Amino acid sequence: MVEYGTAISVAIGHFLAGAQNENVALDQASICQRLAQAHAQLGSDWDDDVWDLVPELTGLKHFSSLKTRANTMRRECSRVLTQTGMYANVLAVLTSLKSESARLYLATEATESAAANAITWLGLEDMLDGVYAWPSTKPHARSRHAHIFPFPPDPAFPAQFVQKPHPLVLGTILLDEAKRRGSVPSHVTTGEVFAFLTDDQLDLRSLERRLAQSTASSAHKLQARAALRAMRTRLQVKNSAYAAAIHEIKRDCFYVGDSLFKDGLLAKNADIPFVHAQYGSRITDDAKATYGKAKDLLLHVTGWNGTIMELTQESRHPLGLGVEPALVCRENLHELLAARAVDLRSRSRGENFA
Repeated sequence: MVEYGTAISVAIGHFLAGAQNENVALDQASICQRLAQAHAQLGSDWDDDVWDLVPELTGLKHFSSLKTRANTMRRECSRVLTQTGMYANVLAVLTSLKSESARLYLATEATESAAANAITWLGLEDMLDGVYAWPSTKPHARSRHAHIFPFPPDPAFPAQFVQKPHPLVLGTILLDEAKRRGSVPSHVTTGEVFAFLTDDQLDLRSLERRLAQSTASSAHKLQARAALRAMRTRLQVKNSAYAAAIHEIKRDCFYVGDSLFKDGLLAKNADIPFVHAQYGSRITDDAKATYGKAKDLLLHVTGWNGTIMELTQESRHPLGLGVEPALVCRENLHELLAARAVDLRSRSRGENFA
Protein backbone atom coordinates (compact mmCIF):
# COMPACT_ATOMS: atom_id res chain seq x y z
CA MET A 1 0.00 0.00 0.00
CA VAL A 2 2.83 2.40 0.86
CA GLU A 3 4.59 1.49 -2.37
CA TYR A 4 1.50 2.07 -4.52
CA GLY A 5 0.38 5.28 -2.84
CA THR A 6 3.84 6.85 -2.75
CA ALA A 7 4.70 5.90 -6.33
CA ILE A 8 1.51 7.27 -7.85
CA SER A 9 1.82 10.39 -5.70
CA VAL A 10 5.23 11.05 -7.26
CA ALA A 11 3.74 10.65 -10.75
CA ILE A 12 0.79 12.95 -10.01
CA GLY A 13 3.18 15.51 -8.55
CA HIS A 14 5.16 15.51 -11.79
CA PHE A 15 2.04 16.24 -13.82
CA LEU A 16 0.99 19.02 -11.45
CA ALA A 17 4.44 20.62 -11.72
CA GLY A 18 4.24 20.38 -15.52
CA ALA A 19 0.82 22.00 -15.52
CA GLN A 20 2.11 24.82 -13.34
CA ASN A 21 4.95 25.43 -15.79
CA GLU A 22 2.32 25.78 -18.52
CA ASN A 23 0.27 28.13 -16.33
CA VAL A 24 -2.55 25.60 -16.16
CA ALA A 25 -4.42 25.32 -12.86
CA LEU A 26 -4.87 21.72 -11.72
CA ASP A 27 -5.40 20.22 -8.29
CA GLN A 28 -4.66 16.78 -6.93
CA ALA A 29 -8.23 16.07 -5.78
CA SER A 30 -9.74 16.45 -9.24
CA ILE A 31 -6.95 14.44 -10.84
CA CYS A 32 -7.48 11.63 -8.32
CA GLN A 33 -11.20 11.59 -9.08
CA ARG A 34 -10.48 11.26 -12.79
CA LEU A 35 -7.92 8.53 -12.14
CA ALA A 36 -10.49 6.55 -10.14
CA GLN A 37 -12.87 6.68 -13.10
CA ALA A 38 -10.07 5.71 -15.48
CA HIS A 39 -8.94 2.78 -13.34
CA ALA A 40 -12.51 1.47 -13.23
CA GLN A 41 -12.74 1.77 -17.02
CA LEU A 42 -9.44 -0.04 -17.56
CA GLY A 43 -10.18 -2.72 -14.99
CA SER A 44 -6.75 -2.30 -13.41
CA ASP A 45 -5.28 -0.28 -10.57
CA TRP A 46 -1.86 -0.02 -12.22
CA ASP A 47 -1.77 0.90 -15.91
CA ASP A 48 0.74 3.16 -17.64
CA ASP A 49 -1.98 4.45 -19.97
CA VAL A 50 -4.33 5.55 -17.20
CA TRP A 51 -3.25 9.16 -17.82
CA ASP A 52 -4.71 9.02 -21.35
CA LEU A 53 -8.19 8.95 -19.82
CA VAL A 54 -7.73 12.16 -17.81
CA PRO A 55 -8.75 15.06 -20.10
CA GLU A 56 -7.19 17.68 -17.82
CA LEU A 57 -3.82 16.02 -18.41
CA THR A 58 -4.11 15.12 -22.09
CA GLY A 59 -4.81 18.77 -22.81
CA LEU A 60 -1.39 19.84 -21.58
CA LYS A 61 1.03 20.97 -24.29
CA HIS A 62 3.77 18.58 -23.16
CA PHE A 63 1.49 15.71 -22.16
CA SER A 64 3.44 13.01 -24.00
CA SER A 65 6.79 13.81 -22.41
CA LEU A 66 5.16 14.38 -19.00
CA LYS A 67 3.48 10.98 -19.23
CA THR A 68 6.70 9.22 -20.16
CA ARG A 69 8.60 10.85 -17.32
CA ALA A 70 5.76 10.32 -14.81
CA ASN A 71 5.63 6.59 -15.58
CA THR A 72 9.41 6.34 -15.29
CA MET A 73 9.34 8.11 -11.92
CA ARG A 74 6.48 5.96 -10.71
CA ARG A 75 8.24 2.76 -11.67
CA GLU A 76 11.54 3.86 -10.15
CA CYS A 77 9.86 4.87 -6.90
CA SER A 78 8.12 1.50 -6.82
CA ARG A 79 11.44 -0.29 -7.39
CA VAL A 80 13.20 1.56 -4.58
CA LEU A 81 10.36 1.03 -2.11
CA THR A 82 10.05 -2.64 -3.08
CA GLN A 83 13.74 -3.25 -2.54
CA THR A 84 14.09 -1.24 0.66
CA GLY A 85 10.83 -2.61 2.05
CA MET A 86 11.82 -6.26 1.78
CA TYR A 87 11.61 -7.89 5.18
CA ALA A 88 14.75 -9.07 6.96
CA ASN A 89 16.00 -12.60 6.32
CA VAL A 90 13.58 -13.33 3.44
CA LEU A 91 16.28 -14.07 0.86
CA ALA A 92 18.28 -16.10 3.36
CA VAL A 93 15.23 -18.16 4.32
CA LEU A 94 14.22 -18.80 0.71
CA THR A 95 17.79 -19.79 -0.14
CA SER A 96 17.82 -22.20 2.77
CA LEU A 97 14.50 -23.72 1.73
CA LYS A 98 15.70 -24.16 -1.85
CA SER A 99 18.78 -25.95 -0.53
CA GLU A 100 16.34 -28.44 1.05
CA SER A 101 14.81 -29.11 -2.39
CA ALA A 102 11.77 -26.97 -1.65
CA ARG A 103 9.44 -25.93 -4.43
CA LEU A 104 8.49 -22.25 -3.97
CA TYR A 105 5.37 -20.74 -5.48
CA LEU A 106 4.10 -17.17 -5.12
CA ALA A 107 0.42 -16.15 -5.20
CA THR A 108 -0.05 -12.37 -5.41
CA GLU A 109 -2.88 -10.05 -6.35
CA ALA A 110 -0.45 -7.73 -8.06
CA THR A 111 -0.91 -7.78 -11.83
CA GLU A 112 1.30 -10.10 -13.85
CA SER A 113 3.35 -7.12 -15.03
CA ALA A 114 3.81 -5.71 -11.51
CA ALA A 115 4.71 -9.17 -10.21
CA ALA A 116 7.31 -9.60 -12.96
CA ASN A 117 8.89 -6.29 -11.99
CA ALA A 118 8.88 -7.06 -8.27
CA ILE A 119 10.50 -10.49 -8.47
CA THR A 120 13.18 -9.06 -10.78
CA TRP A 121 13.88 -6.14 -8.43
CA LEU A 122 14.08 -8.50 -5.45
CA GLY A 123 16.30 -11.06 -7.17
CA LEU A 124 13.74 -13.85 -6.80
CA GLU A 125 13.58 -15.03 -10.41
CA ASP A 126 15.77 -18.09 -9.90
CA MET A 127 14.12 -19.04 -6.61
CA LEU A 128 10.46 -19.17 -7.59
CA ASP A 129 9.09 -22.19 -9.44
CA GLY A 130 5.90 -20.36 -10.36
CA VAL A 131 4.16 -17.02 -9.84
CA TYR A 132 0.38 -16.69 -9.93
CA ALA A 133 -0.96 -13.15 -10.28
CA TRP A 134 -3.89 -10.98 -11.30
CA PRO A 135 -4.14 -11.05 -15.12
CA SER A 136 -2.64 -8.09 -16.97
CA THR A 137 -4.93 -6.57 -19.55
CA LYS A 138 -2.07 -5.60 -21.88
CA PRO A 139 1.16 -7.16 -23.18
CA HIS A 140 3.98 -6.72 -20.68
CA ALA A 141 7.60 -7.58 -20.11
CA ARG A 142 7.99 -11.17 -18.94
CA SER A 143 10.31 -12.42 -16.25
CA ARG A 144 13.47 -13.93 -17.74
CA HIS A 145 13.34 -17.06 -15.60
CA ALA A 146 10.26 -17.35 -13.38
CA HIS A 147 7.06 -18.67 -14.92
CA ILE A 148 4.18 -16.23 -14.36
CA PHE A 149 0.59 -17.41 -14.73
CA PRO A 150 -2.71 -15.52 -14.47
CA PHE A 151 -5.26 -16.46 -11.82
CA PRO A 152 -7.79 -18.91 -13.29
CA PRO A 153 -11.40 -18.06 -14.19
CA ASP A 154 -14.01 -18.25 -11.46
CA PRO A 155 -15.80 -21.63 -11.78
CA ALA A 156 -19.11 -19.98 -10.91
CA PHE A 157 -18.61 -16.95 -13.19
CA PRO A 158 -16.11 -17.87 -15.95
CA ALA A 159 -16.02 -14.30 -17.28
CA GLN A 160 -14.33 -13.25 -14.02
CA PHE A 161 -11.02 -14.30 -12.52
CA VAL A 162 -10.76 -15.69 -9.02
CA GLN A 163 -9.17 -13.60 -6.28
CA LYS A 164 -7.97 -14.38 -2.80
CA PRO A 165 -9.33 -16.01 -0.66
CA HIS A 166 -10.79 -18.29 -3.37
CA PRO A 167 -9.16 -21.70 -2.83
CA LEU A 168 -8.80 -22.36 -6.56
CA VAL A 169 -5.73 -20.10 -6.37
CA LEU A 170 -3.97 -22.82 -4.36
CA GLY A 171 -5.78 -25.63 -6.15
CA THR A 172 -4.24 -24.48 -9.43
CA ILE A 173 -0.77 -24.52 -7.88
CA LEU A 174 -1.34 -28.02 -6.47
CA LEU A 175 -2.41 -29.33 -9.87
CA ASP A 176 0.48 -27.65 -11.69
CA GLU A 177 2.95 -29.17 -9.22
CA ALA A 178 1.37 -32.61 -9.79
CA LYS A 179 1.79 -32.15 -13.54
CA ARG A 180 5.41 -31.10 -13.05
CA ARG A 181 6.03 -34.30 -11.09
CA GLY A 182 4.38 -36.33 -13.82
CA SER A 183 1.81 -37.78 -11.44
CA VAL A 184 -1.06 -36.10 -13.29
CA PRO A 185 -1.25 -35.80 -17.11
CA SER A 186 -0.72 -32.31 -18.54
CA HIS A 187 -4.18 -32.21 -20.14
CA VAL A 188 -6.10 -32.64 -16.87
CA THR A 189 -8.14 -29.60 -15.79
CA THR A 190 -8.94 -28.31 -12.32
CA GLY A 191 -12.59 -29.29 -12.88
CA GLU A 192 -11.55 -32.93 -13.20
CA VAL A 193 -9.61 -32.81 -9.93
CA PHE A 194 -11.49 -30.45 -7.62
CA ALA A 195 -15.05 -29.77 -6.50
CA PHE A 196 -16.22 -26.64 -4.69
CA LEU A 197 -18.41 -26.64 -1.63
CA THR A 198 -20.18 -23.71 0.03
CA ASP A 199 -19.51 -23.02 3.71
CA ASP A 200 -22.97 -22.08 4.94
CA GLN A 201 -21.71 -21.78 8.52
CA LEU A 202 -19.83 -18.59 7.67
CA ASP A 203 -22.07 -15.66 8.62
CA LEU A 204 -21.48 -12.84 6.13
CA ARG A 205 -24.75 -10.98 6.64
CA SER A 206 -23.17 -7.88 8.17
CA LEU A 207 -20.74 -7.57 5.27
CA GLU A 208 -23.52 -8.17 2.74
CA ARG A 209 -25.61 -5.40 4.30
CA ARG A 210 -22.67 -2.99 4.18
CA LEU A 211 -22.07 -3.83 0.54
CA ALA A 212 -25.72 -3.25 -0.32
CA GLN A 213 -25.55 0.19 1.31
CA SER A 214 -22.21 1.10 -0.24
CA THR A 215 -21.95 3.91 -2.79
CA ALA A 216 -19.06 2.20 -4.59
CA SER A 217 -19.06 1.79 -8.35
CA SER A 218 -20.76 -1.23 -9.93
CA ALA A 219 -17.35 -2.59 -10.98
CA HIS A 220 -16.05 -2.47 -7.42
CA LYS A 221 -19.26 -3.98 -6.04
CA LEU A 222 -18.86 -6.83 -8.53
CA GLN A 223 -15.35 -7.44 -7.20
CA ALA A 224 -16.61 -7.31 -3.61
CA ARG A 225 -19.37 -9.84 -4.31
CA ALA A 226 -16.76 -12.14 -5.79
CA ALA A 227 -14.76 -11.78 -2.57
CA LEU A 228 -17.82 -12.75 -0.53
CA ARG A 229 -18.32 -15.86 -2.67
CA ALA A 230 -14.65 -16.72 -2.30
CA MET A 231 -14.89 -16.52 1.50
CA ARG A 232 -17.55 -19.24 1.49
CA THR A 233 -15.94 -21.50 -1.10
CA ARG A 234 -14.18 -24.66 0.09
CA LEU A 235 -11.92 -26.78 -2.10
CA GLN A 236 -12.54 -30.52 -2.17
CA VAL A 237 -10.36 -33.09 -3.92
CA LYS A 238 -12.58 -35.31 -6.05
CA ASN A 239 -12.43 -39.07 -5.66
CA SER A 240 -10.73 -39.52 -9.02
CA ALA A 241 -7.69 -41.26 -10.45
CA TYR A 242 -5.67 -38.18 -9.49
CA ALA A 243 -6.77 -37.87 -5.85
CA ALA A 244 -3.78 -39.73 -4.40
CA ALA A 245 -1.30 -37.52 -6.29
CA ILE A 246 -2.96 -34.32 -5.07
CA HIS A 247 -3.20 -35.54 -1.47
CA GLU A 248 0.48 -36.49 -1.51
CA ILE A 249 1.41 -32.92 -2.46
CA LYS A 250 -0.97 -31.43 0.10
CA ARG A 251 0.70 -33.43 2.86
CA ASP A 252 4.03 -31.75 2.03
CA CYS A 253 2.63 -28.27 1.54
CA PHE A 254 1.90 -25.14 3.55
CA TYR A 255 1.08 -21.55 2.71
CA VAL A 256 2.72 -18.42 4.13
CA GLY A 257 1.01 -15.03 4.21
CA ASP A 258 0.67 -11.89 6.31
CA SER A 259 -3.12 -11.44 6.17
CA LEU A 260 -5.40 -13.54 8.35
CA PHE A 261 -8.28 -12.55 6.10
CA LYS A 262 -7.01 -13.07 2.56
CA ASP A 263 -4.17 -15.51 3.16
CA GLY A 264 -5.55 -17.28 6.21
CA LEU A 265 -8.98 -17.90 4.71
CA LEU A 266 -7.34 -18.90 1.42
CA ALA A 267 -5.32 -21.61 3.17
CA LYS A 268 -8.27 -22.67 5.33
CA ASN A 269 -10.59 -22.96 2.33
CA ALA A 270 -7.99 -25.06 0.49
CA ASP A 271 -7.36 -27.21 3.60
CA ILE A 272 -3.65 -26.35 3.65
CA PRO A 273 -1.69 -25.45 6.82
CA PHE A 274 -1.24 -21.70 7.20
CA VAL A 275 1.89 -19.94 8.43
CA HIS A 276 0.99 -16.42 9.52
CA ALA A 277 3.76 -13.91 8.80
CA GLN A 278 2.35 -11.62 11.47
CA TYR A 279 5.22 -9.16 11.20
CA GLY A 280 4.14 -8.30 7.65
CA SER A 281 0.92 -6.61 8.75
CA ARG A 282 2.49 -4.65 11.59
CA ILE A 283 2.85 -0.89 11.10
CA THR A 284 5.53 0.75 13.21
CA ASP A 285 4.82 4.08 14.90
CA ASP A 286 7.27 5.97 12.67
CA ALA A 287 5.60 4.54 9.55
CA LYS A 288 1.98 5.26 10.49
CA ALA A 289 1.89 8.74 8.97
CA THR A 290 3.35 7.53 5.66
CA TYR A 291 0.99 4.56 5.65
CA GLY A 292 -2.02 6.79 6.30
CA LYS A 293 -1.15 9.16 3.46
CA ALA A 294 -0.54 6.29 1.04
CA LYS A 295 -3.81 4.58 1.99
CA ASP A 296 -5.76 7.82 1.60
CA LEU A 297 -4.32 8.41 -1.88
CA LEU A 298 -4.95 4.79 -2.88
CA LEU A 299 -8.62 5.16 -1.93
CA HIS A 300 -8.90 8.32 -3.99
CA VAL A 301 -7.22 7.07 -7.19
CA THR A 302 -8.88 3.65 -7.23
CA GLY A 303 -12.37 4.73 -6.21
CA TRP A 304 -12.46 2.19 -3.39
CA ASN A 305 -14.30 3.14 -0.23
CA GLY A 306 -14.01 1.68 3.24
CA THR A 307 -16.46 -1.15 2.60
CA ILE A 308 -14.79 -2.22 -0.63
CA MET A 309 -11.37 -1.99 0.99
CA GLU A 310 -12.52 -4.26 3.81
CA LEU A 311 -14.05 -6.84 1.47
CA THR A 312 -11.32 -6.97 -1.15
CA GLN A 313 -8.10 -6.00 0.60
CA GLU A 314 -7.45 -6.24 4.34
CA SER A 315 -10.59 -7.11 6.24
CA ARG A 316 -10.64 -6.41 9.98
CA HIS A 317 -13.81 -8.47 10.29
CA PRO A 318 -13.83 -11.13 13.05
CA LEU A 319 -13.96 -13.74 10.25
CA GLY A 320 -10.20 -13.67 10.29
CA LEU A 321 -10.20 -14.87 13.89
CA GLY A 322 -11.61 -18.21 12.75
CA VAL A 323 -8.31 -18.98 11.04
CA GLU A 324 -5.97 -21.09 13.17
CA PRO A 325 -2.37 -20.78 11.88
CA ALA A 326 -0.11 -23.79 12.15
CA LEU A 327 2.68 -21.34 12.97
CA VAL A 328 2.90 -17.60 13.69
CA CYS A 329 6.10 -15.78 12.69
CA ARG A 330 6.04 -12.71 14.90
CA GLU A 331 9.34 -11.02 14.05
CA ASN A 332 10.61 -12.41 10.74
CA LEU A 333 10.45 -15.36 8.38
CA HIS A 334 13.51 -16.98 9.94
CA GLU A 335 11.19 -18.31 12.64
CA LEU A 336 9.80 -20.62 9.96
CA LEU A 337 13.16 -22.37 9.62
CA ALA A 338 13.52 -22.75 13.35
CA ALA A 339 10.10 -24.38 13.58
CA ARG A 340 10.49 -26.62 10.52
CA ALA A 341 14.17 -27.56 10.72
CA VAL A 342 13.57 -31.15 11.83
CA ASP A 343 10.87 -31.76 9.23
CA LEU A 344 12.96 -30.28 6.44
CA ARG A 345 15.94 -32.47 7.23
CA SER A 346 13.83 -35.61 7.46
CA ARG A 347 12.01 -35.26 4.15
CA SER A 348 13.99 -36.49 1.20
CA ARG A 349 11.65 -34.89 -1.31
CA GLY A 350 11.61 -31.51 0.40
CA GLU A 351 8.66 -29.23 1.10
CA ASN A 352 6.32 -27.65 -1.40
CA PHE A 353 5.25 -24.10 -0.71
CA ALA A 354 2.39 -22.24 -2.38
